[in-house]
Amino acid sequence: MAETLRFGYFVTGIIVAIVIALVIVTWRFGLNEILAFWIAYIMTRPLGASIGDFLSQSSSSGGLGLGPTVTSAIFLIAILLTVSFLSITKRDLITRPFTNAPKRRRRSTALWQIALALSTLVITAGLGYYWRHNELQHQAVISSSTASPSGDWSNFRKIAKDTLNLVQKSDLQAATLRVKDLETAWDNAQDRLKPINPAKWFLVDKSIDNVLRQLRAQNPNPTTSKTSLESLITTLDSIDKDKLPNS
Repeated sequence: MAETLRFGYFVTGIIVAIVIALVIVTWRFGLNEILAFWIAYIMTRPLGASIGDFLSQSSSSGGLGLGPTVTSAIFLIAILLTVSFLSITKRDLITRPFTNAPKRRRRSTALWQIALALSTLVITAGLGYYWRHNELQHQAVISSSTASPSGDWSNFRKIAKDTLNLVQKSDLQAATLRVKDLETAWDNAQDRLKPINPAKWFLVDKSIDNVLRQLRAQNPNPTTSKTSLESLITTLDSIDKDKLPNS
């Protein structure tokens, strides 16, 4: 949602939070409590990931650029404050007596609610994906017919060149962080660039995968990392020289 469909981390987090809020509302109106719990519990995973990425990722990737250390500290403080609040106020304790409805009726109600909830989630997600995918394809067609993509490719070349400079300085840790910007930018541009010329898109995609594989190895080799980056830059230069839309 955030990267491939280009909603961004912040908007994705809001969408997931809305889903959780709707689950709470429907629970108040009679949604089975176990079903409501598991839907909300599962959705906390993408919610936390969206918030974490929004805080930690660089501004060029759509985040605030706080980095993983500061973001982890913020999450830790939030968890400690929440646990402390609940420990002091006892707001999470259930004090009302539990009333057990007839098992057959409860089971029947839970089954049709599960079917309805799953159908709603699948249909909504499917329609949302279909709409967003078509919108991105429409934007790609407009972009390819009204503007040259040379600026897009030059951006990838700049990041690759920055990464290569870091590798040549033997700063592999910084190079690994910088190449993340390349991966994010490339993923975000997929729906825009791939339809223009799929063959050359796959060529660059293969080169980028090789760069990522070399730099993210357990023990990165400076020589092979340098070679993969130089190969990627050469590929990007050849595509820019060929003027991709007219290829």
